[in-house]
Amino acid sequence: MKLSGIIVLLAGLGLMATGCGDDDDTTRSSEKDIISFVFDELEPDVAASIDNENTLITATVPSGTSLTTLVPAITISEKATVDPPSGQPQDFTNSVIYTVTAEDGTKKAYTVVVNEEASSGKEILSFVFEEFEPDVTAAIDEANAVVTAEVPFGSSLKSLTPTIGISDKAGIDPPSGQPADFSTPQIYTVTAEDGTKRLYTVVVSVGKSNENELRHIRISENKAVGAIDQSTNNVAFHVPFGTDLTALSFDYILSDEASADPPVAQKIDLSTGGKITVTAENGDVREYSVEVAFYPQDKGVRGVWLTNVASNALNSRADIRAAVELVEELNMNTIFMVVWNKGLTLFDSDVAEAVTGTRIDPVYGNVGRDPLQELIEETNAVNTEKGTDIKVVAWFEYGFASQFGQPGQLLNDNPDWAARDNQGNIVEKNNFYWMNGLLPDVQQFMTDLFKEVVQDYDIYGVQGDDRLPAMPVEAGYDDYTVNLYKTEHGGAEPPADFREDNWIQWRVDKINDYSQTLYDEMKALDPQILVMHGPHPMTFGRREYLQDYTTWLNNGYTDSASPQLYRRDDQGIGVYRGLLESQLVLINNDKLERFFPGILLQVGSYVPNEEFLADMIYTHRDNNIQGEVYFFFEGLKARKELFKNLYPAKAIYPDL
Repeated sequence: MKLSGIIVLLAGLGLMATGCGDDDDTTRSSEKDIISFVFDELEPDVAASIDNENTLITATVPSGTSLTTLVPAITISEKATVDPPSGQPQDFTNSVIYTVTAEDGTKKAYTVVVNEEASSGKEILSFVFEEFEPDVTAAIDEANAVVTAEVPFGSSLKSLTPTIGISDKAGIDPPSGQPADFSTPQIYTVTAEDGTKRLYTVVVSVGKSNENELRHIRISENKAVGAIDQSTNNVAFHVPFGTDLTALSFDYILSDEASADPPVAQKIDLSTGGKITVTAENGDVREYSVEVAFYPQDKGVRGVWLTNVASNALNSRADIRAAVELVEELNMNTIFMVVWNKGLTLFDSDVAEAVTGTRIDPVYGNVGRDPLQELIEETNAVNTEKGTDIKVVAWFEYGFASQFGQPGQLLNDNPDWAARDNQGNIVEKNNFYWMNGLLPDVQQFMTDLFKEVVQDYDIYGVQGDDRLPAMPVEAGYDDYTVNLYKTEHGGAEPPADFREDNWIQWRVDKINDYSQTLYDEMKALDPQILVMHGPHPMTFGRREYLQDYTTWLNNGYTDSASPQLYRRDDQGIGVYRGLLESQLVLINNDKLERFFPGILLQVGSYVPNEEFLADMIYTHRDNNIQGEVYFFFEGLKARKELFKNLYPAKAIYPDL
């Protein structure tokens, strides 16, 4: 309740009415004490402690009370007055002097000190992550001292910086604004002004994703990649001619945490198109429509190089038959069988015997076998049984290289045939020893081998390789070539620098001349025979082996070119596409129908992954290239199921 000041009224009382003489000082009071000092507007009242001896009054008001406008109710001695008066608001932020004046005029000054009680507040009032847009504000469960927040999907919890609001005059550890790792719950301790503490557990989680994007899609069986239009939610596929659309499945790359229907590997019928539903983690749904179109039926060479190295395909007639049957099963149409390797033929050859003393590689000759003839016979048999038309082409793999790892019998018996470098040494490059591809005797020997196989065997064509016609750029310093150069250059010696531009071009021209001569002689012998090549790619081939196959193709003295565009899957499809493009820009448009790139299918333990292999083939089709040749046969076995889906229908053989 409120206390009122005591007002002492002396005048007019009966005691004073008894006399009207002078005042008597001895009757005036000297009392000047503050008896009580109470803040009665507070609940409950706060009564100050009064130390009259030291004239000190102290009071402690509840925490949070404003000291600037407190109103004290003051009781003082009778007949005394106090200044400032009772009931007058006062700022007690600092000590205040109250002066009490007794009736007799004497004074006593009291110092009044009001303190605010130390706070016990130790609450987290707000917990906000301001680095997000919008801010993420945590929920605070005060009863259980738990703070929870959910940050956007994809956020890292490793280093988040909270802005924390807490009770007035409290402190918190870790402090507001300090980054913390919230991948596990964190403990925050709030300490009140009075020293009491409260521990809060802060739990931050990552929200569920609302992303439901189809980012990449392949047909599982043939590895065709869908073109995704995110603006229309449409997926368009081009698949090989002849693909059965009634039982296909998908492989996806989706937004993180999203799922798709139909699921991976579930067979569906796409003959009339289809739908794919992508569901985000939070349940949001997005539907894509699927349409499928066919590439035109291939009109091209689908070939494979058949080797006698790292393969059993030529070990027996039965192995040859199995190889032909696999080629037929995979809807391929051309077998390029090695017939010239390590200075030996794989066919019965009078020409080889006259030069080397050996008619056929003894591995076969010693047991009365002729692998080329066996292949022709088994291919004809399969063609008859299956109604197919697989072609056999004689592949002169070693070309102008005499041997691998050593000069070999051919150069030992004919040392003048050796290619020579600018130091007079036999040219050896990448462990292959080389004949001089510009020497007439060497050229004639190779031409005679070509003629012989065309005359004696029922083959569809002959094929040069990355070593025919070719010669390492280091070569050209043998006596014959030097003298020929001098004759054509007014007696000047060839440049000592084998990479000098004009010197390279002169030798390239000579190789080109032989390429045309070889072509013309084959066509004179049999106009229907195909003269084909599997060279190095440009510009590497020209720079390192003096090969310029694009000139042969553009000028009409090769019937087809299958440059060895050998790239591996770890290099990526972009690298392959760049190499392919670098070839296409050099080829006349009207010659592209004769261009069938060579693809590396196996070497050692390497076989390209299915996606990379398919991407190369689809890259060809997208560039209107309708065939390819694979090095080498054994890789067909490793990717048999994929090839069935890449070549579900036979190709039309091109008019070459």
